[in-house]
Amino acid sequence: MAQLGMVVNADEIPERTGGYTLLQPGIYTALITESEMKPTSKGGEMLVLTVEFPDDDAKIIERLNVKNDNDTAVKIAYQTLGEIIRAVGKTTIKDSDELHNKRMTVEVVVDPAKPYTDKTTGEQKPGSPQNRIRKYMVYGSVQNAKSEPAQQQTQQSAQATPTAVASQPASSGDNLPPWKRKA
Repeated sequence: MAQLGMVVNADEIPERTGGYTLLQPGIYTALITESEMKPTSKGGEMLVLTVEFPDDDAKIIERLNVKNDNDTAVKIAYQTLGEIIRAVGKTTIKDSDELHNKRMTVEVVVDPAKPYTDKTTGEQKPGSPQNRIRKYMVYGSVQNAKSEPAQQQTQQSAQATPTAVASQPASSGDNLPPWKRKA
């Protein structure tokens, strides 16, 4: 039992609205706002990063298994960390705080819902779709998110019709990132 030291009236407390914001797959501006090392359940350590999306009032928690018995998990963690370090414009860091509040461009995907077993009741639950960051890039480098075949196809199209491309006037939105262009 825990004494609260005050009277709490639920009628005076507003209800929670919604849950988390699920982002649509795409390219976003993001920044890391928090980081901390946490122990894993099996004796390892993970770097937990809070990645926020200022234009979308959303966040994704990135967990990097930097110390783990599974060598593949550690390799993936360090590859992701290296990508993040380069995305914020650095080559080395000594403290994860050096990653904080630096804009970067990220590619977000949606992983489908995975069923899970509730640890309290043992009941099978359906789960929810989850966002995941597939790629971290330097802020504004949207072209890096395109797939290789798409880049090759665009280059081939431009080579095939150079006069048609050259004769088209540039639209006023060409210098804007895709998420700010009007359809």
